[in-house]
Amino acid sequence: MQGYCRGALAQIDNQFSGKRPTLEEIAMIRRESAGCRPLYHLVEYAHRLRVPDEVFDHPVIQELENFGMDMVAM
Repeated sequence: MQGYCRGALAQIDNQFSGKRPTLEEIAMIRRESAGCRPLYHLVEYAHRLRVPDEVFDHPVIQELENFGMDMVAM
């Protein structure tokens, strides 16, 4: 939820300050403000899975989450 709030505030700040973020910055902001990150844990809960935190925190899994969020944010 913190990521969503950070992303939303960054979008608001950019809009009101007139800042033009780079495409890379926009992608990072949209990942967070799309609000998808908590859904991965909700899917785990809904399907009664027990995925250890070290799996969710693994760099490969983080990259896969980012790809999924990019698809939603487009």
